[in-house]
Amino acid sequence: MKTYIILLVTVFSLFACHKENGQKEIQQDCYTPPTLEIYINKDSKVAQEFLLATGKVDSTSVSYINPKKEEKSLKDHIHIMNQDIYIHIIDFSLYTGKKDTIVLKNKNNSHQITILGKRISEDGCTWPELYQVWIDGKSVDKKYFSGFHLRWPNESLSQ
Repeated sequence: MKTYIILLVTVFSLFACHKENGQKEIQQDCYTPPTLEIYINKDSKVAQEFLLATGKVDSTSVSYINPKKEEKSLKDHIHIMNQDIYIHIIDFSLYTGKKDTIVLKNKNNSHQITILGKRISEDGCTWPELYQVWIDGKSVDKKYFSGFHLRWPNESLSQ
């Protein structure tokens, strides 16, 4: 009888441990680091600043300066996806709940992108959320951003 009780306690302990590990895995799966994904239509005027004459992305010349004033290369974080130039920035100095400014640089130009965003936590999940965006000091309409995705407008921006 004593053996059955020990066996029963061991089995329950293993199931409890397995359940706890499963919950930790779920929480890790729904963590999104402070990410800003920028999509620029390949046919837009701004996109030409990021392309070589061959139509490929000029990845060696593209970088950004984060709010801590550190310049970081985007060599491995910029490419063409469908009809867009896709730029993927992960930076822990973004989404502070205050206006955070990065400077997106290419060979000939630089663009100041200011975001007002925050990291949201709910039910063990964390993700970044944009509330307002300005490009070169001009406000971007809400229809151009959602979550941490920003589509660079083709039309001129309002002040």
